[in-house]
Amino acid sequence: MPADMPDRVIRFRRSDNDHELAAELARIRPACVIAAEQIQVAWKCHQEDDWEGFYAAMMLVIAAGNRM
Repeated sequence: MPADMPDRVIRFRRSDNDHELAAELARIRPACVIAAEQIQVAWKCHQEDDWEGFYAAMMLVIAAGNRM
């Protein structure tokens, strides 16, 4: 995990509306930026054994990837 992880990266929790959340974020920011940031979050969650956070971040990566 890079030490310069942006403070603006948000950790999301798994929910039924992961894809809706990713769609909303994509309207605000490019999907590739969202995917890149969430990959960083997923890596950090993995290192901290935060599997719920990891799963939520990866779902957002997939959803953002589907919108690219």
